[in-house]
Amino acid sequence: MAGVLNNILGLVGRIAPSRPSNPLLAYVRLRAGGGALTFHAANEQVDLEARLPWEGGPFDVLLPARLLVQQGHEAELLGLEGGKFRLRSGPVEAGLAYAEPEGFPAFPEVGEAFRLPVEALLEALDEVRYATAKEEYRAIFLGVQLEFSSRGFRAVASDGYRLALYDAPHPAAVEGRVVVPRKSVDELVYALSQAEGEVGVGLAPGMVGFAFRIQGAEVRLVTRLLEGEFPDYERVIPNTFAATVRVQASGLREALKRLAPLTDSGVRRVDVALKPGGLSVEVQGDHGEARAWLPASVEGEGTFAFNGKQLLEAISPMEGEVRWDFAGGVNPTVIWQEGEGYRAVVVPLRV
Repeated sequence: MAGVLNNILGLVGRIAPSRPSNPLLAYVRLRAGGGALTFHAANEQVDLEARLPWEGGPFDVLLPARLLVQQGHEAELLGLEGGKFRLRSGPVEAGLAYAEPEGFPAFPEVGEAFRLPVEALLEALDEVRYATAKEEYRAIFLGVQLEFSSRGFRAVASDGYRLALYDAPHPAAVEGRVVVPRKSVDELVYALSQAEGEVGVGLAPGMVGFAFRIQGAEVRLVTRLLEGEFPDYERVIPNTFAATVRVQASGLREALKRLAPLTDSGVRRVDVALKPGGLSVEVQGDHGEARAWLPASVEGEGTFAFNGKQLLEAISPMEGEVRWDFAGGVNPTVIWQEGEGYRAVVVPLRV
């Protein structure tokens, strides 16, 4: 049980805030009964519940989350004894003061609507989340939009200047679009990276829930949603192109990493020239200049300027040969791979 307990406590430590506006959220609720031990941690955005097998007696208490995470690592949970919650780790046995559960928020119930492979949802979220907005004023772009339909599901992220999307051919039993806050996406990605099998997905007004298993433990994560949905982003994705490049992702990624220190802060400009037989990637900044030549299959020509950091993030999830389509001028470019669900839309700089 120690291994799965460590994983669950790791999740609890990420969810429970250290300085919450509601002091009760600094605690985790532990309930034992019916052969199960249930952990419930929450913040103002996410609720996490995990159920483990339990052979001890019943109880229902609140424990300081940070203290439980620290003391519970590699520990054996013993239950209530002598007015304390007791646990043992090696030669050390500790008794933690606890509080009654009155006032702690109830776990939000979201029924399961359909199931997806854990790997598909994890990959979709992980590969697009980099493109979410960082500035609070960008409102709806502070999250990842999940789109469910009978044709499959899609994850989309954008900051208004670039776009990342991932299509997966796993049909859903419901039709809908929800926008999950970036912080919730990060916690879900962390949890799913330890999960196995399938994940159940459920929708409720203002919430979306996910149910999965981690080393036999039953885990549920429910997050509040951002209000609204993305504007019609598909209209900015071009479908006709003036030039096409096929290049190895690893070579382009390595070149961008090596050139990055010489780009100026701010727009981090990188110039990409399409030439017969390859790409010329060049930077000029206050600290010097550098150029890289990448062999590639090139159809068409042109020179384009990009934000090097955004370009590197767009190419990072990819391996093998990628196709990079240019619509010309400062129109969006599309980076993708045949047979893969991930696509990135990167807009050239206006120079």
